[in-house]
Amino acid sequence: RDRSVSRGLGDVYKRQIEQLLRDIAAYFDYLHDFHKLFAAFHNASIPLGNHMAALSRYNINSNPYCLYVKSSDTAWTHCIRRQPKVYEKCEEGSFCGTCYAGMGEYVYPILDDGKVLGFVDVSGYCFDRNRSLSRLRRTAEVYGLSEESLRTLFLKNTKPPLWDEGFLKTLISPLCSMFILLNRELSAVYGSAPRPDDTLSNVLSHAVVYLERNYLLPVHAADVAAACHCSTSFISHIFKKNMGMSICDYVNRLRIRDAKRLLTDTELSIQRISEIVGYSSSNYMSEVFRALTGMSPRAWRQQKK
Repeated sequence: RDRSVSRGLGDVYKRQIEQLLRDIAAYFDYLHDFHKLFAAFHNASIPLGNHMAALSRYNINSNPYCLYVKSSDTAWTHCIRRQPKVYEKCEEGSFCGTCYAGMGEYVYPILDDGKVLGFVDVSGYCFDRNRSLSRLRRTAEVYGLSEESLRTLFLKNTKPPLWDEGFLKTLISPLCSMFILLNRELSAVYGSAPRPDDTLSNVLSHAVVYLERNYLLPVHAADVAAACHCSTSFISHIFKKNMGMSICDYVNRLRIRDAKRLLTDTELSIQRISEIVGYSSSNYMSEVFRALTGMSPRAWRQQKK
């Protein structure tokens, strides 16, 4: 009987964990789609393990400037190595600053009883233009990136510091609270030790970064496999198993995400939008659009207008 009760409690926790993962993912999408925020989280001690796959897309800053910097494996490694310093600063509370590559960020600690579980950062700000451009030039030189491309992406994807930082803090606080609750639920089920497999999470993170940077181009599983230094069958299998969709489906979702914005914010023709987001045929884009949204691109535009 005790075993049965224990199993029942375990199942309840697991259902709660799955719901929390869905809620966190939905909240990240809300921040991006409705507030145009480039938010990401970084985990210090939450025992996510294989659950990391459900959130891997949000473990990477989707700001196009940051994605371009991370296209250099060396630069990405440097980003990861600097995180312990950020964790230390998180002990003092939220803060803002400019990263080594020149991008301005607001950082919000995920704190539970004084312990830093991780942090959420929101990038896309320019606090000091001269400092940022100096670091940009240095980044291009050290990591072999195009300074012109970096500058273009920086200017396009940054804005001035917030005049009301309290509003952003209010937006991010529920996200931090959900992560705290997720940590407690995971610890209750699995203990404090992370579940395997860190290698799997690393491969998935690389795959997501590659797709976020290249989804406007013709991209295939073999391209992703080459970028992740693994076989096509392996990346196809683990991607679908852990992300809940194929690589092709993921690419379509990224393209349709952009198509929805263009339909809402511009007067571009559907044909032109299909070309911009990577489709060779507007009819095919319309087919995919209808499958994902339940309506045609034209109906979507009319509804939003």
